[in-house]
Amino acid sequence: MWLQLSGHVYQTNTLLTVAGNLGVNIVLCLAFLALLFKDTSFLEDQYLARGVSQALCLTAGLYWLLTKGSNIAWGKYLLLILFLISIALGVLNSEDPLYTGFQVLSLTAVCLFFVAYNESMAESERRFRAAENIVLWAGIVVLLISLIATQIWPEITYEYDPIERMSRFHGLFGKPAAMACLAAIILGLAQFMKLRLLLKAPALLISGVCLALTYSRTFWVAWLVAMSLTWCWCNPKRRLLSFAGIGALLILGCTFAVLFDLRPSLKFSEATLRSDSIKNMSGRTLIWKYAFKYFMHRPLLGYGFTTGGDAFRVSQPDIPVNRDIVKGSVMSKQRFTLHNGYIQAFLDSGLIGGFLYLGLLAKTIVNVMRVKKALFAPALYVLMFVLVANMGESLMLSAATMTSLLMWYFVVFGLSLAAEQPVDDISVNDAITRNHDNIQCHHQLSSI
Repeated sequence: MWLQLSGHVYQTNTLLTVAGNLGVNIVLCLAFLALLFKDTSFLEDQYLARGVSQALCLTAGLYWLLTKGSNIAWGKYLLLILFLISIALGVLNSEDPLYTGFQVLSLTAVCLFFVAYNESMAESERRFRAAENIVLWAGIVVLLISLIATQIWPEITYEYDPIERMSRFHGLFGKPAAMACLAAIILGLAQFMKLRLLLKAPALLISGVCLALTYSRTFWVAWLVAMSLTWCWCNPKRRLLSFAGIGALLILGCTFAVLFDLRPSLKFSEATLRSDSIKNMSGRTLIWKYAFKYFMHRPLLGYGFTTGGDAFRVSQPDIPVNRDIVKGSVMSKQRFTLHNGYIQAFLDSGLIGGFLYLGLLAKTIVNVMRVKKALFAPALYVLMFVLVANMGESLMLSAATMTSLLMWYFVVFGLSLAAEQPVDDISVNDAITRNHDNIQCHHQLSSI
């Protein structure tokens, strides 16, 4: 949408007007907000809000498919189509086919809608701004309320972890990992989205504090790596300088610590890094060891999409696991996950689905980096974040949370860029900035 004032033309950038198509943006907004409401409302509603919003996604996606679906090049979505087919076939292998079928239908519905959305908005370079804005500002509200609740009602915002022997912040979410994931994504979006300083600074502060309070090492590392890689991609001329600066700071810091004998107390180190659990990553390594063993029992199609944890029950394991969580049902509150998205993908979907899952992530990141548009920095950050955080949590799995929905959205967005020609406006912007600085310097010297 364009606005002309005093002879100048401006592009409006509001929450829902991406290309003037209000209807699809309302469905997109409902899809994200329904899942956020589900996870933070304390109503223990696992399926009502999610089911209604994703039914709208399926309806809108099918309408687009029947009316305009024949006009696009489906080849760029081939990996996604094959992945959805593979997890659909995995329903036949599942111990709980009704539950697995629901999860497959849910993911198919949102992916179809995301394809429809991106293709309908193909002429708009800012087609992903609606998703970014919805997640950013809705997430900020939840994070801020969670921080306020720590002072008013602290018992609902912290939980005691008997394994770690410490209290961890989870805010309005049920688990610290969910809070940490949202906070890290908000922190990255606020860093790389073009926002005014008055908006950027509070967003960075609120999300940074929430991320720190969760004591979640996985998401700390994922944020740091994703932020660093994305920043280097956005500033290609400054990569060497950045690495040199980081190296110099590390050397200086180590030297300063040695000279003044600065050592953090043992209590502080254990509380901050949870050092007692680093050796086995809070029990994750034991789970992964048995996951590889049970993968060999059903290597082709796995144990069913999102139900890979059933392998620990079906294969009669010799390790103690909470049976209520492992077994699950269509209306179960939670299921046993493997705390590694890649191992989970192979155990869920077998060799076929696992390699397609890896291919989807790789193809998406390559497409975004190949086009080289500075506008795509937030998308690249989220994808890099998934790439790293997926090693310690099963993040990008079903379409059950707002953060996982955003990840699948950017996967579809990245696939839609397959036919787009490289622009490299990052280097162009650097050149323009340097040229502008040179002109200003020249004018200043001339005035002297």
